[in-house]
Amino acid sequence: MKNHLLLIVSTLFILSLCVVSCQNQDQYILDSIPSPEEGRANISGRLQLINQTNIKGISVWVTPIYRSVSGEGVYALDTSSNPYTLTDEDGYFLFEDIEPGEYILFIGDPMTKFAIVTDDNGEVRVWDILPNETNDLGVISIDF
Repeated sequence: MKNHLLLIVSTLFILSLCVVSCQNQDQYILDSIPSPEEGRANISGRLQLINQTNIKGISVWVTPIYRSVSGEGVYALDTSSNPYTLTDEDGYFLFEDIEPGEYILFIGDPMTKFAIVTDDNGEVRVWDILPNETNDLGVISIDF
């Protein structure tokens, strides 16, 4: 019985170290991002599959929302002008010095396989990107 208890306590301790290490890595990455130019914004985040596997080397596009006078929004990916980047080996992405505003995230290749990030209700997720800061979107899980 003592051996089982010791095994459980040891396992919980090791798992807690892993969680702290991952949180510290995320903070280190955020701290290493330079500030955006005055009036501009940065966007950072991390892509993972639903099973928490990091997605490396995939295209991430920020697509602006255009609003009518009544407030209804529309978006359209323009591959010739919308900012995009690739995720790194750990699934992190960064956009630097973009125009502040409302954006959606478009993931993948628009001609073959892609996903638009949605909220828990299946609605397209819209982020309000604020000027003069790095807007960290956190970990984004997608079913890809």
